[in-house]
Amino acid sequence: CAIGDARAETIMSARNRFGKKHFDYTMQQGRFYFDSELSALAEIPGLVLTVARRSLMRYLAYEYVPTPECIYEQVRKLEPSYTLMLHDGLVQTRRYWDMPVPEATQMDENTAGEEVRRLLAQAVKKRMVSDVPLGALLSGGIDSTLVTGLMAQQSDDPIETFSIGFTEASYDESRYARAAADTYGTIHHERIFSADECALLLPELIARLDEPMADASVAPTSLLARTVREHVTVALGGDGADELWAGYEHYIAYAIAQRYNRVPHVLRKNMIEPLTRCLPASAGYVNPRLAVETFLRGAAAPDWLRVQTLLTACTPEMQQEMWLEPEAGFLAQERLFAPTKELFERWDGAAPLERAFYVYVRQYMLDDILTKVDRCSMFYSLEVRAPFLDTELVDFVARLPVSLKLHGFQRKYLLKKALADLLPPVIRKRNKRGFQIPVAAWLRGQLRPLVEELLGESFLREQGLFNPRAIRQMIDAHMSGTADMRKALWTLLVLQLWWQKNRPSLVA
Repeated sequence: CAIGDARAETIMSARNRFGKKHFDYTMQQGRFYFDSELSALAEIPGLVLTVARRSLMRYLAYEYVPTPECIYEQVRKLEPSYTLMLHDGLVQTRRYWDMPVPEATQMDENTAGEEVRRLLAQAVKKRMVSDVPLGALLSGGIDSTLVTGLMAQQSDDPIETFSIGFTEASYDESRYARAAADTYGTIHHERIFSADECALLLPELIARLDEPMADASVAPTSLLARTVREHVTVALGGDGADELWAGYEHYIAYAIAQRYNRVPHVLRKNMIEPLTRCLPASAGYVNPRLAVETFLRGAAAPDWLRVQTLLTACTPEMQQEMWLEPEAGFLAQERLFAPTKELFERWDGAAPLERAFYVYVRQYMLDDILTKVDRCSMFYSLEVRAPFLDTELVDFVARLPVSLKLHGFQRKYLLKKALADLLPPVIRKRNKRGFQIPVAAWLRGQLRPLVEELLGESFLREQGLFNPRAIRQMIDAHMSGTADMRKALWTLLVLQLWWQKNRPSLVA
């Protein structure tokens, strides 16, 4: 929303601290337009919306267009924790809050854990206030189980919980959700889908997105939102915990990379790294060879780029081959990944691993996780609330030393220790699993006709952006199993689906 002062001819607005809702805006022909969905701007007659190559290059690297940029050249995204002031035709933005830097503390682990528990319980209680039916998203992971447990402790009636599962055993986690539901006596709703159903749903879902976003878990997230909305209007979830508590394996990879780089260069290059070629490749949940190759790229990257290197879909080297006419000089690391460098340097004086937490929250969580959840829930008019992003809780957690979050190789160390009694043993001991789907196999199977159509020579030549020969080589390498190109091909396919739906104009 925005507040207008007609006498002063001023408009002021702000975006919430973590960007759970979008704020897109453009100034054209002396008029200011803003909305939470780009599709609304696209419906305004006479508004110019064109796509620049550099936006597409950033998308292919990040799997989304990082804030404050937009897929459209004329539109900007207001950053989280920023106010916007429009006066005399000029737009000014200013940051009103930021995450505090980790600091030394005299508080012992037990005291810190008690405060974490108190603040999280308080955050959950505040978000249970609702005049419409309310429930919890229960994946069976650490975060959603803790939220569910705290809800159950503070409710006189059984909590309604929701999960989905898959017929394919290697991707199904519904048994963990059932274990948590049984522990807390919830009214549990579960729906089992096949991966094929997800594959069929993906093209339609991607076409509905305002911007291309290549997180393939948009399909199961959407299926879950649809299931939840059949019963309740508001649901609490566990978003934010992975970023603030070192839940991703990339945090461990970052810490290991710092140690790995102390190994003599000759030993790394001539003995350790050649061994990666002996590792097995897989189209399943984990591809060992791809995982190690990604780690080595991250280890070789500068501190500021390591997080993004571990997440990058299409590297600068790949894009140099993919584009017919790449924008001159833009694929240099410092330019392509400039948004990441700027965020990394905001926490001046913090240690590199501490800065990685900030980058995760301000970039990956913002433009991938929260955007995905918001878009998928809004498809079905479902409101999702995130207790882990409560301001008072974040202010406390962000200040804690990294060692209380990533303790050796233990992720979410203090969180799990402080609330261990809320976690059933089967969940407390399990490894983290994301909302994963078999993208590598789909590209070779159900989605192959779509790959051949939208990444085929005819479509590419009509589009005029990419080198058909380079794209063909990527497709053939993946289909034959000689290389795992799932991230690059999926990111390209999502772009093509979005392009086919929107048919945007390209900046000359």
